[in-house]
Amino acid sequence: MENINYADFLIKRRSSWIKKSTTNLYCNLNGLPDIVKVLQKVGELQELRKTCFGHLLGFPKELTFSAGVLHNLLLRQIHVPGVTGANELHFLVGGKLAKFSQREFCLVTGLKFGVMSDIFLKPYAATKDGIHVRYFANNENIRLTDVWARFMAGGFDQPKDGLKMALVLIANNVLFGQDLRRKATLWLFQMVEDLEAFSSFPWGSYVYMMTIHYLRQGFRSANAPLKHIAHYNLYGFPWALEVRFQILY
Repeated sequence: MENINYADFLIKRRSSWIKKSTTNLYCNLNGLPDIVKVLQKVGELQELRKTCFGHLLGFPKELTFSAGVLHNLLLRQIHVPGVTGANELHFLVGGKLAKFSQREFCLVTGLKFGVMSDIFLKPYAATKDGIHVRYFANNENIRLTDVWARFMAGGFDQPKDGLKMALVLIANNVLFGQDLRRKATLWLFQMVEDLEAFSSFPWGSYVYMMTIHYLRQGFRSANAPLKHIAHYNLYGFPWALEVRFQILY
């Protein structure tokens, strides 16, 4: 392996690299301070800090996402048969091989990995008297903008309703990186009614696979032949990849 010339395995040859790029990033870290304010007002902030997402509130506020860094990193993707894994990203950076895998994702996000339940594959069934029924009349077409608006209004009917809504929003808007114009992910409303089950779910496994999928999909679309500017629509949690390489390089 020491004699491998990794440059021979670039997924996109240097001669066809698109130099300029633009990005739509839907991962909304800026929404976290608003979540803190609302939960502080209703006395549920400490409850959020105890959950599986509580540590995300400590994400450095000074972080800035660089579309250029991400684009130039993705251009340097390589695939070496028998070396690079199917569920990992490998890059040639400064003449050296660098990897982004579950390990790096876990180190950056602190999210747990494990065997996932199949709740997101099952037909959705609203929980009787759950927050989806009480606040949104079990509307299966509810959009994330509406969930945010109701959450920001406060005045929750029952204890921990604000906490539950906050967890749904963090999953959708931070970790899944969903466009606010999209529909809310329904199985989150079902899972959040059991806070213990919600916190024990292996969010790292789920979000990591989602992020890898969208990074690959976004790269193929952004760098299609005949394009002059690479344009990315980024979903999932691409911050993890950016932070991993900002720290090292």
